[in-house]
Amino acid sequence: MSNSIELLKKIMTTNENFAIYLNEIINYKSSFDHLINEYKALFKDKDEIIEEYKHIYDDKSLKDLLQIIVEFNDKVANELYQNCSHDFVNDMVDIDPDRSEEITYCSKCDLHKKEE
Repeated sequence: MSNSIELLKKIMTTNENFAIYLNEIINYKSSFDHLINEYKALFKDKDEIIEEYKHIYDDKSLKDLLQIIVEFNDKVANELYQNCSHDFVNDMVDIDPDRSEEITYCSKCDLHKKEE
């Protein structure tokens, strides 16, 4: 397998992991926001801490960054799909204990076969 295919796969995996972690940060932030609101008295004389927190963990910035990562990963996946000499494999994946679904993916790039 070519080095460019392996590199693109690594970029995709890294981006996917980063997106997962960023999503977790966004979720934890809402929990932390709730705690701050509950215990405002503790932060009464600490306006600078609250402002710094709001600046670092700005919802819009985090969500914008997540969108950029997702869009970039889509571009990497398209590049990977276009440059791979695919070897498609049919396989079954379990949906739940009672159901399975057939999928077709490439054994080289790990991407699902696009419907034409």
